[in-house]
Amino acid sequence: MKEVLCLLLLFVTACSAVTEKPQRPSRIDLPTEAFELLNQSASDPCSICSKQMREKAFKVLNARFRPGMIVESSSHCQFMRSDLCGENELVLTCYPTAVPLLTFKFHTAENHLVGISSTDFTERRFTNQYHTGPTGTVFEGVLRIVEYEYGDGPGYNYYPLRNHLQIHCRILDIKPVNTK
Repeated sequence: MKEVLCLLLLFVTACSAVTEKPQRPSRIDLPTEAFELLNQSASDPCSICSKQMREKAFKVLNARFRPGMIVESSSHCQFMRSDLCGENELVLTCYPTAVPLLTFKFHTAENHLVGISSTDFTERRFTNQYHTGPTGTVFEGVLRIVEYEYGDGPGYNYYPLRNHLQIHCRILDIKPVNTK
């Protein structure tokens, strides 16, 4: 499992709240140590132990998924609309399903959580792109992680019953990948 997760890379770079396009994305590994802790916490019968493991995982996730960071697809890892997702969510094509479910949730004026700033809503032209593709549609895109003041971390929620990590984001660019 570590080998698979080590191969997964996202392009990420810090971005100011004003900048809409990433300047020079840098690659980072997905936080395998945090995902392992979340997996263990989801199955541990000791509630105190589970809570402690989640808290350790959250410290790592807080550093890796900070508001303002840019997540950009690559030819090896793209975004996908999946039946594993809820409304306005994307998964990564390169991400294994055996680990915590990782989704990227974008927000709109019509569909957002209280605590997401209106300046972090995704533009309608990008939501239209998302909604025109059926489940299974693969997208190239650029997302920016946004702040969510009521989350388990500054830009995410973790749902232990589903072992689901939901990253809050704004779509900065998205387009379906041409398929034959």
